[in-house]
Amino acid sequence: MAGRSGARHVRARVLHEFVESGKPVLGVCRGCQLINVAFGGSLYQDIATEVPTANAHVSERYSQHRYAIRFPERSTLASMLPGRREVIANSIHRQAIRELGRDLNIEAVSSDDGIIEGIRYRRAAFVVGVQWHPEFHRAGGPELLDCVPLLDTFLRAARDMRL
Repeated sequence: MAGRSGARHVRARVLHEFVESGKPVLGVCRGCQLINVAFGGSLYQDIATEVPTANAHVSERYSQHRYAIRFPERSTLASMLPGRREVIANSIHRQAIRELGRDLNIEAVSSDDGIIEGIRYRRAAFVVGVQWHPEFHRAGGPELLDCVPLLDTFLRAARDMRL
């Protein structure tokens, strides 16, 4: 177990070095969880057993598992997706944020059970974590959230950082 803990500390240290150097970060699924833990938050290790009222957040259908998520009114994600307060996302995760880390804002939650689906570190230009998989969305069909604004914003932040 010490190996896993050591690797977790290394990943957290790398994340903090990125943040301190002004590099943008987009954490997807486990990356979202890593951002939360790196800033002192905690996780549910197994949503199904620790939050009995939660909907299924994992499925054998993996890339086909979807459910509604919503964006809080003043979230950065809501501003990237004007007029889209609730969307369908592809999301597959057994673990989830339990306690939010310091200086993190909630950017998205599961509509039915309130499980946190997106976060943002408010003390950096672009450090965002999402539990869904933007890489599956384009091929997933028109009912899924269009993740292009999120990905474009991340890429723009990366390009601006290099200039």
